[in-house]
Amino acid sequence: VSLSHQSGDVPLGVAAHNGHTETVQRLLEAGANVNQQNKNGQTPVYFASWKGHTAVVKLLIENGADISICDEDGASPLYVPVKMDTLM
Repeated sequence: VSLSHQSGDVPLGVAAHNGHTETVQRLLEAGANVNQQNKNGQTPVYFASWKGHTAVVKLLIENGADISICDEDGASPLYVPVKMDTLM
């Protein structure tokens, strides 16, 4: 469940980015790393926050997502909605 694509994206990150709450839940139950970063330093909670998927953000945080992990540009999951104008 943690195999990555060339970009470093993992299934949990893709599911979070697309707002697929049920898929995120199943991946977490299967042991996906909630804080795994892609090659740009982005985590699943970063993607969910960026896209405004509040339910996914909540689920990831409840399962140990670290909201202080920043991407390579220093943006955190708390900052990215402001940067991308997708405030929840």
